[in-house]
Formats: sequence, structure tokens, C-alpha cells
Amino acid sequence: RHAEGDRSGVLVPGGAHLTVEADGGAEGRRAVLDAGGASRLFVVGANATLTLRRVTLRGGRSLLSGGGALLLLPGATLDASECAFEANRAVLGSGGAIASRGATVRLHKVRFADNEATLRGGALCQTCTSEAMRATTTLEEVDWHANRAGRGGDDVMLCAGAALIPRPSSAACSLAESAEPAGSRAGADSAGEEPPDGLSAPTRLVLSGGSMSALECSNEALELLERKGLERDALRLLQHASAADPSSPNAFSFHLNFLYTHAKDSEAAALLEAFAAAVPDHPSLPASRAMLADASAPMLHQRGQTLNGQVARMRDPGAPLAVDFASRLQAQDAATSAFAQALRLSPASGDVWNDLGTSLFFAGELAESSLVYAAGVQRAPSHAALRAEAKRAAAFPLAPRSADQITVDLFGGGAPRSGGAPGGGTFASEFTAIPLPEGSYGSRPESVDLQAGAETFGERPRVFVSQRPLLPKPTCERYIAAAEAWAARSGGWTTARHHSVATTDIPLTSLDELLPSFNEALRTLLLPALSACYPEAAPLASSLRVLDCFLVRYDATKQASLPTHTDQSLLSFTIALNDPGEYDGGGTWFRGLGRAVDAPAAGHAVLFPGKVEHGGHPITRGVRYIIVLFMGYETNRLSQRPAGYALEAAGDSFPAGSLLKEEL
Repeated sequence: RHAEGDRSGVLVPGGAHLTVEADGGAEGRRAVLDAGGASRLFVVGANATLTLRRVTLRGGRSLLSGGGALLLLPGATLDASECAFEANRAVLGSGGAIASRGATVRLHKVRFADNEATLRGGALCQTCTSEAMRATTTLEEVDWHANRAGRGGDDVMLCAGAALIPRPSSAACSLAESAEPAGSRAGADSAGEEPPDGLSAPTRLVLSGGSMSALECSNEALELLERKGLERDALRLLQHASAADPSSPNAFSFHLNFLYTHAKDSEAAALLEAFAAAVPDHPSLPASRAMLADASAPMLHQRGQTLNGQVARMRDPGAPLAVDFASRLQAQDAATSAFAQALRLSPASGDVWNDLGTSLFFAGELAESSLVYAAGVQRAPSHAALRAEAKRAAAFPLAPRSADQITVDLFGGGAPRSGGAPGGGTFASEFTAIPLPEGSYGSRPESVDLQAGAETFGERPRVFVSQRPLLPKPTCERYIAAAEAWAARSGGWTTARHHSVATTDIPLTSLDELLPSFNEALRTLLLPALSACYPEAAPLASSLRVLDCFLVRYDATKQASLPTHTDQSLLSFTIALNDPGEYDGGGTWFRGLGRAVDAPAAGHAVLFPGKVEHGGHPITRGVRYIIVLFMGYETNRLSQRPAGYALEAAGDSFPAGSLLKEEL
């Protein structure tokens, strides 16, 4: 995997095996991978293998980190044959070509030339990170030429018991070795190199082998933490850094912050005790103790953000984790608790209120997130994101309880529950049900707690099409006119509101003049219809919440379609604003059906679960206008708790019962 703009290199993730080899051609001819000095070439994760055959790795560069061409993490394997490493650099790091941290390396017919490290090991730096993670390199016909290192081992540096087999002669390879016993303190450098030209010994910063190893591993860990999924690899390096130099303030600080923000509290306490024993008067100790006592609002906020990121990772079954929670709810509670404790210390922090509300929203705790956003804008009224949430909530207030009775009055008992017999009576005359085949649901890990699948809608979910208009045609025409007028005043339609699946649209919150009539339509017909179609997901129309509502324009000469996707919603529906005769093609395309479903006329709607894969079928003539609604249900789906628990944890006195629509 390689993220655009990432300078740390292509990641071979844990457990994977990547082979890079030259394509046939003349015997002995190598393929060339040249980073041009812009970035490292590869990072090989724990228990992953990188195999190189007839390849030259050139121009790799790491900054403040090791392995100009390759960084091998604990448990990784490199197998290189008939390869060359040329002109790679570790700037302010070790291992100009390769940094191996508890990895296994096999080199056959390999040449290292003109590689350079600011610190140790001009070509190769190897470190054993633990007894279980021995660093061993086996050599067969390996050539070393003109490699350089500033702090020892122009060709190779072996640290903490790393092994090179067989050991080359000093004439063939410039090799240095550092035992790096745990607990070594700053002092004479164990590699024994001389001060650089122009510097006298008293003015030079001299680090022991252990201190140097702590510096290297700490910097590499910080780099890994910038990439998702490498937290456990980073932790192994931080653990080695603390063991290599227990008195290093930087190694201690980086390690402690990681443990605290990942809720590894007992390990954090043990690390603090060890550092305090090694450096009892260090000035960082009071702040570190305050952090572990949950007395630092910024660190509690960071802890909440970190744990929320792990919760998001838990929604993707294959994603690597750095926490040990038994369930997503347990992890979510830990994140909520961290945010709430930060708010007890800093109740006017809009960023924390917003992060807590967003965390709860994506956890499917919609009732709680609504309260948190509302309380947050009261405490931090100038916060832009909280103001935007308040604007949306005010634009689309929950329908009154009378909407529930309207559902019964208009549609009788509604649709049968998932798997039931076809509906009859009033409902059957109002909606056409289209069963989808098994396998119609999509996968969108970040939305898994907002959406619902077979557990709610069954293996064969249904799409519903209204048989009478839910909006009168004159109303539809007025909505189109209002949108086009807004676009004319505002320099065009918006195209970047939905970053993953962008539409040409205008949010209805920008069309203030339409909101009163649209909310009346929601209360009296649209929400009761949605509740009648999907009683298993939304038994009460009064608890359906608008998450997003926007007017979309498809144009045969511009954006004519939308790719297949799923919505960040429990339920979705589209309302046609113009008749199908005004365009060719169009409709909502459902992957499971293999065809599009379109409303029969202006004002009619197509309703479906948000997790069903669908897209906008291309139009080939004319313009198609629709209103799209993403809907959630005002409950706490993940925890099944009554609303108000997060506000109580935050110590907020904003009473849940006073959250009136007028206040939002």
C-alpha cells in the first residue's frame, strides 16, 4: 500500500508477501526502482516478507529515520538475490540502505555502493529489538563499496546482539558493533569512532550505543505512527528504545504518550515508575503524573481521538488494531469517557464537543450525538462545525408525535416485516415493493454503525416506489426554480460536498424559503411513508432524523451519473422533481437488480436501505432533478442506553428535556 504524498515508502503490511523481480530480458540485467531522493522505497511490516530478484534500489531517502531504501520492522523478512542498493541515504538516521529492527535478512549476490547514513551503518544497520526478535543477516557473495556513516560502521553496524553470517573480513567490509546493554547512559560511544574533523571532543554530543539505539527507534516509531495500522510495530520500537536507554527523556515521553493515548494504563504506570527511578528529579515527571491522573485536558482529548480511531478500525474486520478491547462498545465507551473527562476540565472547548458528537454519530448513537452537538454549541457558540450541526438540526427538526398517528391513518399497518407476506390494503395501493436478491448490500466500514443490513432488513431487502406523488408537481417545479436561482446567484451548483461520491447539488439548508413547506411535507407524508415502508428499522416517524438533504442536478452534458456506492444512512430516498419524459436514461441503479428503478413521475419517491449498493444511472439527454434524503433513527443503536449518558459523564448541566427545536 502506498498513500499519495507519503514519504515513508510502499508498505508491505503485516503477514503479506511481496515479490519484486525484473522481467526476463538479457541475463544479469536488473530492473531499477529509483526514488530520486524523494522518499524511502519500502517499509516491511511485522511477519511480512519482501522478495527482490534482479532489482536495483536507488535514490531512496529517509529523514529523521532509518533505512534509506528499506525499513524492516520486527519479525519482517527480506530475501534479496542479484540485487544492488545504490546511493540511498538515511538523513539523521541509521542504515543508509537498510535498517533492520529484529528482522531476518538473506542476501545473495548483492552489491551495496555509495549508500550513506548520518548516524550508523552506511549500508546496513541491524538491531535486535528483543530476545524473540533477533536480527540476523546471512551473506553470500555480497560486495560493499564506498558506503559511509557518520557514527560508525561505514558498511555495517550490528547492535544489541545482531548477527552477520558469515562475518566478512575487515578488508572486505567496514563493520562496527555495539552491545548496547539495557540501561546504558550517555558517555563514551561504544562504537569508538573519532570526532569529525573540525570538532573537538568536548564540544561534541557523545551518545552511548544504547542512547543511539533509543534515538533511532524512537524516531522510526514516530514515523510509523503517521500511518494507520502500524501502531503495534511502533510500540515494539518504543519498547526497545525505553529498554536501550531507560534514562532517555525523549524515549520515555514518546513511549508514555503512546501507552496513555491507547488506554494501556497499567503499562504506562510501570514505565513512569521505571523512569522516575532512573531520573528521579527530571522536570517532566509532574506533568507525566498529571497526565496519568487524567488531569490534562489536551492529553485526554488526544486519548479520545486515538481511541476513536481504533473504534473506526474495529468496524473493518481485517484492519490491524493497537488496543485490546473485547468489543466495539467497550472501545467506544473508552473514547467517550476520555472526551467527557476532557470536557469536565475544559467545558468551553468546541473541538472536544465536536469530536465527541462525531464519535457518537458514527457509532450509531444518534440520540446522544444530537444532545452533545446541541450542548456543545451552547458552550462554544463560535465553533464553525458545531454551528453547522445546529443549523442542520434547526432546518430539519424531528417531527412531532402526531406523525406516528399519520402513519397509521394513511398507510394502515404499513409494510410487512422483513420476510413477511406481501402487504395488502391501503399500503399495497400506495407503494410497489421490489425485492432485491441476496448479496445486494455493500460494505462501507466507516458507516457500519449508521447503516443496517440483513439483521434488520433481511437477506433480500426491498426497494419501494410510491404509486402517488409525495410532493405535488407545482411544488417540485418551485423547488427546481429556487435551486437554479440560488446557483445563478452563487456562481453555480456545488460539486465538492460529498468527497467520496461527489454530486452536483445544493443543500436544502441553503434554500431557506423552501424549508417550511418541505418540513410540512416531511411531517405529514414523507416520514410517515418511510416509517410505513420500513417498520423494522423506523417504527416511529417522529424518531426519524434527517442527516442530509440536498437537491441534485444530473445533466447529460455534464455530470450525467453517479458511481455505485452505499450511503451514510440507515434509510435513503430520492424524490423526483421532474418527469422522466424530460430526460433519457436515469433512475437509481441497484447492483443487485442489475437495472435502474425510476420514479414514474415528478413528486414520486424511491425508498431503500442506505447499505444497499446503488448509483445514479446515466442520463443521455436532458436534465434530471431529484431531492435526496439520508435518514437516521433517533436512538442509541450501539449501546441501547437512554439518551443523556455522555452529557452526564461530561458533567454538563444542560438538561436533555430542554433541547427544544427553538433552542437549536
